[in-house]
Amino acid sequence: STQDSIAIRLSLAISKKEGRNFFRQKVMRKGKILRVNSLPVDHPCVILDISVKGIAIQSDRPYEVGDVLSMEKQAFREDGPLHTLTFQVARTSPFPTGGNLFGCRFIDLFSDDEDALFRDIFALQASDLRFKRNA
Repeated sequence: STQDSIAIRLSLAISKKEGRNFFRQKVMRKGKILRVNSLPVDHPCVILDISVKGIAIQSDRPYEVGDVLSMEKQAFREDGPLHTLTFQVARTSPFPTGGNLFGCRFIDLFSDDEDALFRDIFALQASDLRFKRNA
């Protein structure tokens, strides 16, 4: 018997190394910035995602790289624990649907707060996995 064979030669491979040290969990939840550089404000935003080291938000406000923002009593999931967080804007770019995207890193995050954030991120991830499994 005669067998046919096919030879495939890879001519180009493209890869991109993820530049983050920590997993980011999608949130897509309304939030509120209550302080900018220690001044009280009342700015709505959308929390796009979080990690144990930072948060990405979308807002119509013109925050600058270096601005320090604060949220108080913020939940990242339905009936989830409330977090009080302070973070610094590290990067900004236009958001496709309007406003700006702000990539921020947490500052003054103590061990207990970091542990609570880890637990919440894992709970969000578990919820997403259950939803996908049952879809």
